[in-house]
Amino acid sequence: MPTQLRLPAQPARAEPINSVLAVVREGDDVAYFASGVPVFVHGKDDATGQRLAAVQMMELGLARQDELSAALHVNRTTLYRQSRKVKAEGVLGVVDSKRGPQGPHRFTRAKREQAQRLLAQGHSIREKGQQVEVSESTIRRALRAGELGEIGQRARPAPSGPGERSRRAARRAGEVAVQRHTERALARKGQI
Repeated sequence: MPTQLRLPAQPARAEPINSVLAVVREGDDVAYFASGVPVFVHGKDDATGQRLAAVQMMELGLARQDELSAALHVNRTTLYRQSRKVKAEGVLGVVDSKRGPQGPHRFTRAKREQAQRLLAQGHSIREKGQQVEVSESTIRRALRAGELGEIGQRARPAPSGPGERSRRAARRAGEVAVQRHTERALARKGQI
């Protein structure tokens, strides 16, 4: 039960949420007023600030979920969920967390060292990935990023792409970039 009478005065340009609460959107700021007294301010693009403001206004009894839902263009269920998160986790409950893996990267230092040893022995990238239990693309990314030794340090160089294979083939006997002429002719006729 309120012990103080509330004045119905709200600031100019205020959009009423209910008879007590109003919101003022001006420039890059959003401000909430309860009977003309500022209650909360957040940036226009601050989603976390809006969530926290909504939860606080509901907890203070200044507005109901349906009123805030209409004024803030947020689903009532979302407001209920945010309120539960704040009660359980505090303010961090409504803070956006980083998406994706929460633990350390799977390509640990020990796995990088093991992959480097396999690289020096001349194993293929696919074999290294299977033995180290990471994907082939993880090995390739580590090679590009310089986390593993250079391709030239391997005992047996792996093909680095169609352009490089073509250049190597052009340097071979006859200087012909395309090898296996018979097989290609048979394939063209549909016999392979």
